Amino acid sequence: MPKYAMRGLVILVVLVMASMAAAGLPGKSVKEPGTAANRGATLRRTALSDNTSPFHSQRVKNAPADRGANASQAASQPRLMQWAESDRPLQVVRREDASVYIDSRVGVIAIHPPLGQTHLSKGQAGEAPSETTLRFLESRSNLLGLTQPRRQLSLENTRSDASGMTHLRLRQRIGGTPVWGRELTVHLDSSGNLVSINGLVEPAAPETAESPAIEPDKAIAVAEKWLADQALTPEWTPNEAAAFGLEYATATSWYWQSAPRQPLSLIWIVEIRPNFRDWWRLFIDASDGRILDRYNATNFDGPATASALNLAGETVTLNTYQTGGQYYLIDASRAMFEAGQTAQELTSDPKGVVWTLDLRDQDANNESTIYHFTSTDNTWSDPVAVSAHDYTGRVYQFYRGLGDNARDSYDDQGASMLTLVHVAQNGQPMDNAFWNGSVVALGDGQSAFSPLAGSLDVIAHEYTHAVVQHT
Repeated sequence: MPKYAMRGLVILVVLVMASMAAAGLPGKSVKEPGTAANRGATLRRTALSDNTSPFHSQRVKNAPADRGANASQAASQPRLMQWAESDRPLQVVRREDASVYIDSRVGVIAIHPPLGQTHLSKGQAGEAPSETTLRFLESRSNLLGLTQPRRQLSLENTRSDASGMTHLRLRQRIGGTPVWGRELTVHLDSSGNLVSINGLVEPAAPETAESPAIEPDKAIAVAEKWLADQALTPEWTPNEAAAFGLEYATATSWYWQSAPRQPLSLIWIVEIRPNFRDWWRLFIDASDGRILDRYNATNFDGPATASALNLAGETVTLNTYQTGGQYYLIDASRAMFEAGQTAQELTSDPKGVVWTLDLRDQDANNESTIYHFTSTDNTWSDPVAVSAHDYTGRVYQFYRGLGDNARDSYDDQGASMLTLVHVAQNGQPMDNAFWNGSVVALGDGQSAFSPLAGSLDVIAHEYTHAVVQHT
């Protein structure tokens, strides 16, 4: 390689690291993958058969190597935690019966098998997946702080995938009243063994529900007044809405928090449709009728934004994509996005996007299955995915904003930036991160690290490998 080219690559890497330092973001060293297969593998994908099915990785073949800032903005950016410090907010507690991932600002975010094990609990013959799960949670009530999981959790849905795994969604409840945004996703293998649990619950929740001080009709009246204040005059009657199978206005009782670890409030969630298009959702305090939050829940196909908590417990803005009633962790807001793609193309092999995918604690090999992150309401409860998606988008913008040296993605040709999280190695959370020529893979950490998705400089480091490869 000519000397000037080598100097250019060195300067490029220094620029990335200097930018991270200027933003007050600490580094942490990452071991490079030790095998040639890791360094030179290309993960190939096949198209999804529908919007919710996983897509399978084909055999991993060896391939030849080929939510600007000024000083005040940089100073105001939150500082990522140093995993090695004793006061780190995120830690992994290694127990004999489980590996527990805890964020002190949010709570328990994941439960994985203990070191050397493949599951948390063995399923019994003929036992329903929900019973396997509840039996485990009852015997380990101190893990999540749920003293009576059969009363505090309700089964929302059960789904099986093409690999034979079963996935349950459990909603936290207080005396039968659901808690907004507090749910667990449970994964069982094809033999019915409990493999892992992720999500958030509120351990300090009361055991019995209170009664609302205002009636649901009053909450709906509050919502109607807000619509009038916004000049959103109803364009149809309740009967006309019913002709389309829709309800003009409903009020449902929930518990809600303004942020994790904040007091729970009993609220009415009012859903009101002033017209055929808009579907407003208002969060109204059940004690005094104040509007605590609101948003339009109509699913418009195309780019969307969401607010979610990352691994640092910070609320960040995510760029997502909605199609077919589902939201995906696909960021089509960047300059590299290719317009005119079909829904099938966007959910199987999108062009010019930032794309975050889930390996669900599997090793990356020819038997692994890769999954979309999806949501029906554009809420995201996996802080690992949130961090990876946000930081990958930031890396794109960093390279895009290098002035005369600006790049359109790592190859300067608008290649999609695929980040794969929850990657395992030998059946355990991978204590590493790597670029394999096609994808950045991030482990959840085991002994040396906590989830590597929580570090912007790690993700920037791996994508800089991609930049070097294509320079």
